[in-house]
Amino acid sequence: MIVDLHMNSKHVLVIGGGNQATKKIQTLYGEGCAITAISPKFTTILQDMARAGHITIQTKEADTHVLKEVNPDVVIAATDNHTLNRDIMKAAKGMGVMRYSVSDPLHSDYAHLAILKFKDLVRIAVSTNGKSPTMSKRIRTNIESNLTRIITDDIIHNIQNEERITH
Repeated sequence: MIVDLHMNSKHVLVIGGGNQATKKIQTLYGEGCAITAISPKFTTILQDMARAGHITIQTKEADTHVLKEVNPDVVIAATDNHTLNRDIMKAAKGMGVMRYSVSDPLHSDYAHLAILKFKDLVRIAVSTNGKSPTMSKRIRTNIESNLTRIITDDIIHNIQNEERITH
């Protein structure tokens, strides 16, 4: 089942500061959620996002205790330490927190889908049911050019007009 989570006003904790964490945070940015990332090191992109006030970073080693400190709605374990990711997942489950692990997507509560966005109004998701995020992205890339011919400016305009009428 594919669902569109409304992350507005949610607090997301990302354990990790490398490339995988950066990708997940970039996906979440703009969804209206508060993002805290904890790691001993961060990519330049995440450091820049923190300086701009888009995310909060804490430069330290993470363990399961940070879940209680931060009390997030969602946790993403995005380290290259599979044992730590598994421990974070177990602790989050015990707290009833929705969770995702980059090293174990099949045992996560949700999957990060490959998303096509058109004018921030139409979103189309591609999923391999968590089995191959790389293939999801490849499929998304392959169909994107075809969809730009289908989702025209007229369709976007109609969606915008409907949005105005219902509000």
